[in-house]
Formats: sequence, C-alpha cells, structure tokens
Amino acid sequence: MNHAELQEILKKHKKWFADEKDGKRADLQGADLRKADLQGADLRKADLQGAYLQGADLQRADLQEAYLRGADLQGADLRKAYLQGADLQGAYLRGADLQGAYLQGADLQGAYLRGAYLQGADLQGAYLQGAEIFYRPDLDLIQNVNGTIRAWKYLKDGRSPYQNKEYVTDKEYETRDYDTNPFVNCGKGLNVATLSWCYNDSINKNGITFIEVEFDAKDIVCIPYTTDGKFRVKKLKVLKKYTKKHVENLLKIKEEP
Repeated sequence: MNHAELQEILKKHKKWFADEKDGKRADLQGADLRKADLQGADLRKADLQGAYLQGADLQRADLQEAYLRGADLQGADLRKAYLQGADLQGAYLRGADLQGAYLQGADLQGAYLRGAYLQGADLQGAYLQGAEIFYRPDLDLIQNVNGTIRAWKYLKDGRSPYQNKEYVTDKEYETRDYDTNPFVNCGKGLNVATLSWCYNDSINKNGITFIEVEFDAKDIVCIPYTTDGKFRVKKLKVLKKYTKKHVENLLKIKEEP
C-alpha cells in the first residue's frame, strides 16, 4: 500500500467516524504497513486485524476501540498512543515502545509483550490474561520478606529527574501520597529501582549520580505488574551516593575501546 492510498483511507475513515458523507471505515485487515508514518493518525474503531505494523510510527495515534487482534506491532513506536478499549488479543508487541501509552480497558489477552517498553503506560482495567509480559518475579518476592531492603535511585544535578525532588545522604523521606495500582508503571510515591534499571535509564544523560536507599519491606506500596525494575515505596532512607564510574564497576561494565 503506497502513501497516497493510505492517506485516502485515513481521510474517508475520519469522515466515517464523524458520520459525514462519503465516509468509510478503515479496513486495513492484513495490510502491509511496515514502517508506515501514522503519527497522530485518527484510527478510532479502525479494522487492523492481522495488519503488519512492524516499525510503524504510531506516536500519539488515536486507536481507541480499534480492532488490532493478531496484528504484528514488533518494534512499533506507540509512545503516547491512545489505545483505550482497543482489541489487541494475540497481538505481537515485542520491542514495541508503549511509553506513556493509554491502554485503559484494552484487551491484551494472549498478547506478546516481552521486551516492550511500558514505562508510564496506563494499564488500568486492561485485560492481561495469558499475555506474555516482561515481568519481574524476583521483585515480587521481596514483598514477602521481613526486615530492610536496599534499592537505588539516580539523580540529575542532585534531584530526581521525574519528580524534581532533592535527595540528601543520611536523610529519611516519607510520603502519604502514593499509587497502589499495579497496572500503573510509573505512579505517585517514592520510586526506587534496581541498579541496572537506574544505569540504563540514565545512560544518555549528563550530571548523573546514583544513591543507594534503604527501606522496610512493609513500606513497599506497589510493584507494577509490568515493571522492568522500578517500584514504589512510601518511606526510605538515603545511605550513600555513587558516581557513574563506581556504578559501572559494580555492574562490571567495561569501557568500549
């Protein structure tokens, strides 16, 4: 399908959704849309069953209640896409970028989500039965232990890059404003993570330092269902600050020649 044909389908679909004359619902079943530029496209209730969307740019696309059953979305860019109520049963989403995507009420039963980027995605009310997800059972285990646990945060110029909060060594922090919903990957609370998560998330940023924190297991408020290493607590103490070089030594990361 060439660009002109796709644009004509999108034009008619927009008219159909608005109940205008000459409108027609987008029928893209099995369509070859690999690497297609669909950024911001209006595809509400469109039929994309079995479509080939590998590497497609769907940033901020409106796919609310779209029919994407069995679609191949490997490596697709779905950042900030609107997928509320979409049918994604059996969809292949390996390596797809769903950061900040709106997936409330989406049907992801049997979908393949391993390797997908879900930071900040809203999965409230989503159906995940049988879905293959990037889940961290090792983190789930810490909810059932007693005593203190240590984790990490990284700071940019001494402050959390996401909440702009300053953290000082030997100081305790506590919040009563936290999100316990496990379908929300990045919510309110004191977000902590594994050291590898902190390193990978900060790798292309300047002015970075790392802090080791300690908290009681009972103060864990949420380990998101699709976490890739980050979770939330309501109380923690900052133990020590580390440089990037020190962290690379801890992780046994060698400099490239």
